[in-house]
Amino acid sequence: MRTTTNIPIFRRFISLEAQDQQKIAKAFGVTSRAIRYALSFDPVNGTSETCRRIRKYALQLGGREMVEIPAEALAEVETEHETSDRRMLQRFPHGTLLSTSIETGECRIVSADGQLLQVGKVSSLGDLYAMQAMAAELDGKRK
Repeated sequence: MRTTTNIPIFRRFISLEAQDQQKIAKAFGVTSRAIRYALSFDPVNGTSETCRRIRKYALQLGGREMVEIPAEALAEVETEHETSDRRMLQRFPHGTLLSTSIETGECRIVSADGQLLQVGKVSSLGDLYAMQAMAAELDGKRK
């Protein structure tokens, strides 16, 4: 039996060295708490235009956008690592498919009924995790 909750299945944030966070706080004239809200994409306090500018600057300073996915969110995902057309296929419990080209990094999320939901490009594991989180979230909405 499946249950649903309103808890997000992943956590998105920007990883940035403390000294760079201090540099941003000084440049924007904000507190360290405001920096935390911005870098953690806080849904209440991290949505302002200033927060968007802080995130952009953080990435320019070498910050990395990260996504944490709980293991249980991917536990029921069936993965075929290399198909004849050099793709990795991941099938989610409600039929959503994540198809990633091993050669180009092109990534597609397709619904169980064949509708193309999202297209992206992955060049790192962080990018792949973000696409997996998006596919898991879309799959959960299709119950």
